[in-house]
Amino acid sequence: LCAVAVGLCAQYAVYQWTFGYSFLTSGTTRQGYEAAAFLQQNGYRFGYATYWQAAELSYYTDGAVEIAPVVLTPRPDEFLPMAWGCPHSYFEQEKARADRKFIVLTPQEAAQLGPLPGRPLFENKRCVIYSTDAQVTLP
Repeated sequence: LCAVAVGLCAQYAVYQWTFGYSFLTSGTTRQGYEAAAFLQQNGYRFGYATYWQAAELSYYTDGAVEIAPVVLTPRPDEFLPMAWGCPHSYFEQEKARADRKFIVLTPQEAAQLGPLPGRPLFENKRCVIYSTDAQVTLP
């Protein structure tokens, strides 16, 4: 058992040395924290994102910003709820009518949707954040 642990530690050290990568300081993680900090510092409390973006940014804000997962549609102002694995309260009328909502997209998703209204509120290699008036509710 000890030999297995030593072997795994050695493999990780070689991987670190070879690729210069750390799971704790990776660019993706840092950029996720930057986006989460932007939302918190600018008073955003509720918005939308695709599933993995929603989970990641909710984690980075420690739940201070509620992010409902959505499925993109061909229309940039319309999203479908993805109520799996999140509180259904995220899709109630009260939340949908929040004053300052946002949508978080990956750069690839933003390009796929085409031009979105307005300029991005925040942008890095990991995500693009736009203000949105979309109202996403469960049927």
